[in-house]
Amino acid sequence: RAELSSNHFQGSGFPSNWEASVPSSVRPTQEVGGNQYLRLQGPVTVRPQTQPLKDISVICRVFSVEGGYQLKLRDTPGGVVLLDYQTGNLTVTQFDGVGEVIQQENVPNVYNRERWENWQFDFIGDSLNIYRDGLLRYEGRFTASPGAGQIEFVAREGDIFGIDDCLISEITTASNL
Repeated sequence: RAELSSNHFQGSGFPSNWEASVPSSVRPTQEVGGNQYLRLQGPVTVRPQTQPLKDISVICRVFSVEGGYQLKLRDTPGGVVLLDYQTGNLTVTQFDGVGEVIQQENVPNVYNRERWENWQFDFIGDSLNIYRDGLLRYEGRFTASPGAGQIEFVAREGDIFGIDDCLISEITTASNL
């Protein structure tokens, strides 16, 4: 089912079911054709207001303008999986609750600048699959992935990017028992 914070960002202001660490660094922006989206200019973090989620699918369009961007999945006091997009590459890192690296993998040449890209992040159990424009770009498994947590977009100093059409769904796995 889709979470209530799923959003196309078509309103005139910042969505009431999202939060920003520095509201002045996030603004609704409109393209020439009329499409609206959220533009983040770092440093700032933006997160949808949801209950902690474990098995999730996050689908968003991202437009990288300058620098890179980050996405945190299952952000909890006990750990997080960080997707760090920089210089066209992706680093997937699992951290424990004190910030120590548990697992890290690099994916080269995974994203572009100055164009909308459709990203899908399916994190079910200990498996994370990442798709860009419908193509599988990363498939990973964690030995002890974080539990239910939050989702957060991060723009660091020098990062500028847009997000649009975010569909956030909690996934229910079927059982044959």
